[in-house]
Amino acid sequence: MSSPPEVLNDAVARCVDPADASHEFHFDRWGTTGMGGMQPLWLLRYLPNMPGCHIGIAVDARGPNNSITLDEASGNLVVAEAVRTIQRGRADIMIAGTTGTRIHPVKAIHARLWDQLADTPDDPAQRCRPFDLNRSGE
Repeated sequence: MSSPPEVLNDAVARCVDPADASHEFHFDRWGTTGMGGMQPLWLLRYLPNMPGCHIGIAVDARGPNNSITLDEASGNLVVAEAVRTIQRGRADIMIAGTTGTRIHPVKAIHARLWDQLADTPDDPAQRCRPFDLNRSGE
């Protein structure tokens, strides 16, 4: 879970002394001063279970609601979990799906820093080949 940096701007600014040329962030100010600069419900915008909650509310679904976050494996895992929930008799039907994006610049940076990205062949347009025996990346 991550939020874009602009969400933190006001709160971080409250923890930096404007007279200090180093612009040092003062961690001891976060709880008393910084948090007041956060949007009241900021966390709810970025929790991975919020899309499922909103879908459940929209269709008046009642029963188990789970969020599985395991990168690209999430789609297969949520379908399997939905099947198992029905098999256990905990639900008659389930709604299963995934969501996410790497379009946002921060998510793209996270992918570059944390994931093993394809680096061959030389032409980037030819790199997306998930089922190729000789693929690179994850």
